[in-house]
Amino acid sequence: MKNNSGQKVRRNKLIVLQKKEGLMIKRMLTGMLVMLLGSFALAADVKFVEAPIDFPNTPVKVALETVFLKSGVPYSIEVPDLSTFGNVTLTITERQELDTVLALILEPKNLECKVDAGGIYHVKKKVPDDNKLPRVTKLYALTYATAGELVRQMKSVLTKDGVVSVDVGTNALIITDVAEVFEGIESLLKELDNPDRKAKLISIKTKLLETVKKTDTTLGVDLQYTNTTAMTIGGATLASTAGRWFGTMYKSTNYLGTATGVSGAFFGPFSYQPADLSFTAEGEMWATQQTTQVDMVADPDVIVEDGTEARVQIGSREPIVSKTSSTAGDTFSYTYQDVNIILQVTPQSQRDGTISVQINPQLNQIAGYVVTSDGMRVPIIDNREIRTKLFVNNGGTIRLGGMLKERTTISETKVPFLGDIPLIGLLFKMSNPVVEKSDVSLFVSPHIVDYAPPRCQNTPWISQYEVKVPGETDVLLDWKLDLPFGANGIYSYNIYRDVQPITDLTDRRPYAAGVNGDSTSWMDLSRKRRGQTYYYVVTAVNPSGMEQAIDPSGKSNAVITIPDR
Repeated sequence: MKNNSGQKVRRNKLIVLQKKEGLMIKRMLTGMLVMLLGSFALAADVKFVEAPIDFPNTPVKVALETVFLKSGVPYSIEVPDLSTFGNVTLTITERQELDTVLALILEPKNLECKVDAGGIYHVKKKVPDDNKLPRVTKLYALTYATAGELVRQMKSVLTKDGVVSVDVGTNALIITDVAEVFEGIESLLKELDNPDRKAKLISIKTKLLETVKKTDTTLGVDLQYTNTTAMTIGGATLASTAGRWFGTMYKSTNYLGTATGVSGAFFGPFSYQPADLSFTAEGEMWATQQTTQVDMVADPDVIVEDGTEARVQIGSREPIVSKTSSTAGDTFSYTYQDVNIILQVTPQSQRDGTISVQINPQLNQIAGYVVTSDGMRVPIIDNREIRTKLFVNNGGTIRLGGMLKERTTISETKVPFLGDIPLIGLLFKMSNPVVEKSDVSLFVSPHIVDYAPPRCQNTPWISQYEVKVPGETDVLLDWKLDLPFGANGIYSYNIYRDVQPITDLTDRRPYAAGVNGDSTSWMDLSRKRRGQTYYYVVTAVNPSGMEQAIDPSGKSNAVITIPDR
């Protein structure tokens, strides 16, 4: 029994050992399988570039696009000025990992590539450790572009702590950042600050025509009487009288003259028996019409930068009185209401040579008054407005109309009751209809100012620009603020024009005198002979009336030849 029981114990131990060994073998096989699958997965994540690759002095952008296409991975190049990073030379004869090839291309250019969760490769500028690199501040004065318009582009190439600001007075960018980024900044500025970025000038010629026509008509019958003999009523003596029965007799007029013992106003028909008949009755029929027409014309002309709003305001300001009462007395204050014509025009040149024009004319006029309880008059403002946007050819004309207004006022004088009888009532009343019509038409002609050379070589302080528009030739003169004349300041300018060089101002009258000293430009809109050469001279006048002398050799002349066609 003991032996048998001992054998059973040993047999049970052997079975347990065999189970443990089987479990260990199973775990080892499972681990080996996991490692094998992991290696396969790791191998699957590695991207390769197939050979051969030969980049002999190839632009960085072209090299990157070629590598990504060969590897078949999605990519995004997020360096806006990549064309400024020069070229790369690289030759690969065997199959290489994509990361290795990218490192050979990007590292020398201070670029890097990172892969997002979606497997997209992003090429970016390598962000330096700003804490270890010194900072540099540089000022870049721009010639053609507007500094404020380039701030966004500059921020795209700066490091996260880089700063860019604008000096409006000098049209300059002030940039502070690590030294490594300035090469890219200067390359980008070279591309952006070019003559094509210079804002165009657009001349806007407008003509505003308002026609007001007023028709005043009077129709009716006026009956009159005359009594040349005094009369007595109830002991009261009435002097001789004269007046109207139907024209004005219904009004509160005392026709009893200087009679004594009688009071009150006399209305309606009456009868009396004078001792000596001396009575005259007269009748008049009125049929008159008076027409008044007023034409108001305004010709504002303005030059603005392309895409800039021009605003013209013509009119007056109507004072409005308001009263405030208190224990100390009444206090009056004034506010002003614009009663005018406002024209807002925003032109924008297009690539096809046309001009997009946004127009918003507004007409504010007084239509009448309202009298408040305290006797103050408040004007009623009549407003008419059009808002539209359209395209027009360079030099074309836009006409806006239809801003019509018609107002009819009818005043009537009649004998009560009698004047209301159909047909017969026409003999007992007078009517005065007044019809007022107003129509406003607006003509807008925008055209682009084409530049001649930016500075005249023969005229050190005058710039000339020539406006070339089909059908007309306008000349725009623009000069510097620092005209070389005196130390007392400039009060005004005189402008001379001739078809021959101007070398002397003796006995010569200015073509345009007294141009405001705050202005540094003037436009000649007069008719000119085609093919003719014109000579212009601008002189400064100081507050004492002294005029600047000109160069007798003719170097002070701005020479402009009007094209034939």
